Amino acid sequence: MRSADLRALLSIRLAELGRQPQTPGELGQSLLMTSGAVTGLVDRLVRVGHVLREPDHRDRRRIRLRTTERGTALAGELLDIMETRTRDVVAAFSVADLRNIEHFLATTVAATTGHVWQLEATPSHSRSRN
Repeated sequence: MRSADLRALLSIRLAELGRQPQTPGELGQSLLMTSGAVTGLVDRLVRVGHVLREPDHRDRRRIRLRTTERGTALAGELLDIMETRTRDVVAAFSVADLRNIEHFLATTVAATTGHVWQLEATPSHSRSRN
């Protein structure tokens, strides 16, 4: 499988686990892909039996993406590998190191989020001058 296919499969499975299966458009946004690229990607995942397209039960015009039993098993294997590798990486750091990393990530996220909120609150015509 291509790396984009694996990322898509994980994204679809994680959305399912969060009880909000993705639409192809949402998948495209999460992977930063065009609608045409997402269509091809989803077609491949459907063709190999990892994903199903199903009508949204609230709006039958919409399609939701769901993993098949085979896709769920593969996504589970990938997540298990990622969890093990992440646990191994984290084990190499001291508690003090982890606190510093946590502080760095929290302040970086706060700064970035604050900037995005500021951009969203600024009228678009005045953004072009900044």
